[in-house]
Amino acid sequence: MQLLLDYGMNPNDVVGTKYWEDNIMWSMQYVDYEDVGSKCISLLLENGGDVNTVIENVSVIGDIITKVFFDLSECQESYRIPHMITYIAYDEETNTDTDFIKMKNGYTPEFLKVQNNYRWDVEFISRADQGPYDKAIIHIFDRTNGIEVAEIL
Repeated sequence: MQLLLDYGMNPNDVVGTKYWEDNIMWSMQYVDYEDVGSKCISLLLENGGDVNTVIENVSVIGDIITKVFFDLSECQESYRIPHMITYIAYDEETNTDTDFIKMKNGYTPEFLKVQNNYRWDVEFISRADQGPYDKAIIHIFDRTNGIEVAEIL
């Protein structure tokens, strides 16, 4: 990845035809191998990548957030959660205290830029009249002391 950036790759370039579009940051959300995807995403964002790059009428960050929360109850997309957290950490629009993410205990989004700093867990909240899962909350904890760093609603 670094070699491509050194040779001038723009992380925000969108390529494609009239039938499909793609972008390197968009594609990184599909990497399901340890923390490689999140590290590549961080590298791209540190080199000018924009999480709000639009591919096929959806922003990169909007797409991964939708996919994670849509599939959470089946845990099929749980490998994407660290990727989503990385995108959020670098996105000034979603990484502050909003209705979407709540930073806690004095932590800042900067802490979330390093995946080895944290661990996460999903809490499913159900209401009988709304189906098996009405809502999910992703809790993020400091790996060293167990203190809750943030929650994504």
